[in-house]
Amino acid sequence: MYLNLNRVMIALMYGMVLVDMMTGYQLIANPDLNFTPGIFYKLLLLILLFYFMPRLNPLVMVVNILLYTTTLFSSLLSDISTIPTNIINASKFLMFITFFYYLTFLSKRNVINNRTLYNIALFTYVVIIINQIFGILGFGKATYMVNGIPVGTSGFFFEHNATGIVLLIVSAIIYMYRRNSISNIKLLSFAILTLIIGFSFATKTAIIGSVIIALIAFYDRQRKYLPLVVGLGAVLIMLNWGVIQETGQVSKVIDQMDQDESNALLSGREDRFVKGTNDYFVKFTFLEKAIGIGSYRFVNEDNGVGGSSEIDFIDILKISGLVGFIVVYIPFLWISYLCLHHYRRYKIKEFAIVLVLNIVFLVISSTAGHLFPSGSVTFYLALLNAYPFYVLNGKLDS
Repeated sequence: MYLNLNRVMIALMYGMVLVDMMTGYQLIANPDLNFTPGIFYKLLLLILLFYFMPRLNPLVMVVNILLYTTTLFSSLLSDISTIPTNIINASKFLMFITFFYYLTFLSKRNVINNRTLYNIALFTYVVIIINQIFGILGFGKATYMVNGIPVGTSGFFFEHNATGIVLLIVSAIIYMYRRNSISNIKLLSFAILTLIIGFSFATKTAIIGSVIIALIAFYDRQRKYLPLVVGLGAVLIMLNWGVIQETGQVSKVIDQMDQDESNALLSGREDRFVKGTNDYFVKFTFLEKAIGIGSYRFVNEDNGVGGSSEIDFIDILKISGLVGFIVVYIPFLWISYLCLHHYRRYKIKEFAIVLVLNIVFLVISSTAGHLFPSGSVTFYLALLNAYPFYVLNGKLDS
């Protein structure tokens, strides 16, 4: 049964991207849909993980019990009918730590190796590419609509920001697996393809992120080609800018990016930070500061207490309080520290790459948001952070 459950879990990991696409297709048709296949799919994954939880790091059990208990308590204080919604959304905050320790658990017991993680990443990468091709051909969802003119596409994925981040994560895993064997021509082709797909989302997160992935790859492997990558990125930016200019709506597109794409990656951060912190520190009671108000009130109340600031750590403080903040950020920072420590000790470059990307993702979560509150993103983030530990275990075993 133990081995069979592991096989089921691995199969479910492959299916994550397909379920997200199916969910997106349903949300495009009905944006007000409350319970989607993606929600039930991720809950199934977490329920199955409870079987393995006693075998994982004790920290995993502690944070799961702590967050579910405080979420249940905050729901009872407001409205008992909000319990299902609040529990489901709190589960998203647990995806990273739970899956990270589950994946490292599998590695230590040689159930799977880093090739399995690579295969999951490659499958996801291919699905996203196919999805973007359909999106470019006019199927699915435009990233923005400006006066009836579509700008960018996320195809059949509903959350363009989250999907763009997933693209960056799986690209990084693919590169790390192939970094010692890929030829320069294939590396350049991979970088160009990732840049084109990233730019097709027309979101600042995906555009900047795909350039960062390409820069990391060439800085690691072929620094002499860095000017070529920078030049290619500049050309793609100019091409995108040219397309936007053809719409005759340059300023409106920029405004739309600022409003729709998490209130902008590069602007409006100060206003959102001030408002979000003011909401939390001034309008919340002591108990609400500790355990949050739950996702239901966060989404539905329009009185200064609810409402997203599009800054992850503020939104997490509002939804799950200081408890949620600790559950999300302390494990992430600890694992990032382990990457730094292991890189210094073992000189495994994959640890350095993941550390750099974790810093990038922290910046994204604090400016564009929608990273840690996304169950899809945090699953792939766990995959990324587990990867160098698989490399380390492989070297120690050999």
